Amino acid sequence: INLFRILFLLITCTYASKFQVFEYTKAPIISLKLTNAKIVKGNFNLVHTINITEYEIYYNQIKEAMTLDVKDDIKTDIWYPSIKTLQNKIQNNFKNLKVKRSKRSINWIGSALKWLTGIPDHEDMVIVNDYINKVLMNNNKQVVINQQINNKIKELVTYINNITIKQRNNIAQLMYFKLQRLEKELEEIIYSIHWSKTNIINSLLLTDEEIELAIQLLDESEFPYKTKEDALNYATVKIGIIENNLVYIIDIPMTDKIVYEALLIKVNQAINKPVKIEYNKILINETTTFGIKNQCNTVNDLILCSPEDLVDITNSTCLPNIIRSRNSTCNHLPKTNQQELEEVQEGLILLNNYDGKIYTTCNNVDYQLKGTFIIKFQNCTVTVQDKSFKARTVKNYEVLPASHQNLQINKVKSIFSDEIHQMQFNNTEEINKLKDHSVIVWTSNFILIYGSIVIIMVIIIIYKYKNTKTINLVNHRDDASPRRDQLCTDVP
Repeated sequence: INLFRILFLLITCTYASKFQVFEYTKAPIISLKLTNAKIVKGNFNLVHTINITEYEIYYNQIKEAMTLDVKDDIKTDIWYPSIKTLQNKIQNNFKNLKVKRSKRSINWIGSALKWLTGIPDHEDMVIVNDYINKVLMNNNKQVVINQQINNKIKELVTYINNITIKQRNNIAQLMYFKLQRLEKELEEIIYSIHWSKTNIINSLLLTDEEIELAIQLLDESEFPYKTKEDALNYATVKIGIIENNLVYIIDIPMTDKIVYEALLIKVNQAINKPVKIEYNKILINETTTFGIKNQCNTVNDLILCSPEDLVDITNSTCLPNIIRSRNSTCNHLPKTNQQELEEVQEGLILLNNYDGKIYTTCNNVDYQLKGTFIIKFQNCTVTVQDKSFKARTVKNYEVLPASHQNLQINKVKSIFSDEIHQMQFNNTEEINKLKDHSVIVWTSNFILIYGSIVIIMVIIIIYKYKNTKTINLVNHRDDASPRRDQLCTDVP
């Protein structure tokens, strides 16, 4: 049994190293697929309004009821310490939420707003101003105002008033329950403000109908998600405040159904005339190419770009044509002998115009490389120019090998005729060693895992075989009462 456990742990702890080299020495560009992307066409707004003054009025009503209804000996009641604690918490919450003219209070709310959104955009300001001026109509399909938040204080009063305490002596307990429910409501509002600083939506403020509406909108745009909570990650939250009204705005992105590939583009410095490109990141589908000029948002491994973040370069004669195997005319950069070493991400290294050795712990061997390469590795270490890079991650960018970039050399104009030839490895012997090592690593791990399984099966069979013989011997003794010498001769 102990041996079985050891072998089981050995199998579970076994992992395979992975080491691959992609050469781009003769290619004009290096391309990596980052992930999929969509273009945001607009936003659908869910708006909540919360009047802090109404909560404060209700709190004062509870305090007044306690003064009139509770006996003079309440301070000796077992609930009194808890009531005082809740009162202190509620008063502190009001200090944080209620807008005052003192700089300290304004700065507390203001810092939350600045941390969350910086300066609200024009659409947000229109929503806030229109709501306060009572002119915002709910006939705009792009904006949904949740009046239930305005009515929430009324629901709170109804809920608490339905709490009945049969015995008059338990009036203090009733007051405690009322204060407890009020304190919980205020805490939820404060949590919503704090969570919004990191763009986390407090789903407790959303009704089931609103969540279903949000998911319906995301489904129409074909957003990928697994759960409702996962779906809400695509939305952004903003909080506006004026007087004692908090305006909680949830923006749900709206896109068309087109899905793009987001590519990272690097220029190969090893060719005689490096290509000049304007954008290092692009969005591409079968017919359209966009250059990314501003940082786009990434949610759930999906890149979301606004039209303002993109430039349509579909009609460019250079980069889009290279990727699509069309005749390409590009500007060139001066040739330099500068070597570039870049860790694109964990487990992915770019060696641009490189001439030197690399060392990997995958097989403890040095390799001599000359040209431009992408090194992709996992569960091992690669050392380049006295810099060590470790990789334990499983997921990384998709490398598009040069031979798979669909570059049809005979269709490219003479501007590339001196630089682009049939794609082949300069370091054939070294690359073949790397390929052989990859096969050896995976073969060794295959043999180790399945060999261990075979050993475990043999142990189980032997174990069951011994148990079977023992049981048969016991049964034989019960039926025939064999002599001791007969019993011994049956045991191997």
